Amino acid sequence: KNALEFMVAPFTTMLPLLILASATCAATAFTPSPLAFSARRKLSLQSTKGDDWAVIKPDSDVDDVWDLSLGGVGLTMDSVIKISGDVALGNNEAEPNSLGRYVKPTEFNDADVKDVMEKAGVTVICSGFGKEVYKDPGLTTNREVTYAPSDAVRDALSSVPSASVSSAKSVALNFLGGDDLMWAEVCDACTLMMEGLDVSDNAKVTFNSACHKDFPNESCSVTVIASGGAEDAADGLSGVEKSVANGEMYFFQGKWYTVTEEDVVSP
Repeated sequence: KNALEFMVAPFTTMLPLLILASATCAATAFTPSPLAFSARRKLSLQSTKGDDWAVIKPDSDVDDVWDLSLGGVGLTMDSVIKISGDVALGNNEAEPNSLGRYVKPTEFNDADVKDVMEKAGVTVICSGFGKEVYKDPGLTTNREVTYAPSDAVRDALSSVPSASVSSAKSVALNFLGGDDLMWAEVCDACTLMMEGLDVSDNAKVTFNSACHKDFPNESCSVTVIASGGAEDAADGLSGVEKSVANGEMYFFQGKWYTVTEEDVVSP
């Protein structure tokens, strides 16, 4: 899962988020290595009976069916977990500032939001899809590790070699993947994307990193959205239209998705 690396709100307000983040930060708060990748693959092979969610179970309980609703585990696994923040233009590094949980991802047809995109000045610059690959070096020392977010960025940039958003006042980098999407990998991918885009020095660059169990593991998409940056672009809108006007659109294997304010799960 994604993990928030720092909290900015008062402790009493952020306590539920701290509990949620602490459940996964041990596995995601560090830069992943081939060893960590290999271990994660092994764990994902074991699932509870009747479910496709990977869990870690003691050997003595290997035949037991776990009730994933206990302790809020099931609720968290059913939710979309999203980390959002800004990308610093100076060093191209992503800086997370919020962690959100949503009931579900919402699929939509781009034709249905065409008018909203035009009025808000929202444009899709590029999109790409990536897969995670780890090739066992065997008896050699040559390892080849490909992380899905960075692979998606390379795919997106290759589709538009001269991608320019120099006239955009606002740029959003939207990543979407399965439950195993790791924040450290997305952070590196943001830097890689910024190095390949022609962004104005005055632009505001943000990112969204969302994961959900309905999307396949070891895969990720990235969608780059540019807009005029008007503060009132989403005024009077709600649901999908508001999210689209704010530049939050995820293209994943031929379909469009977003998350809406109406589906936010309160702490």
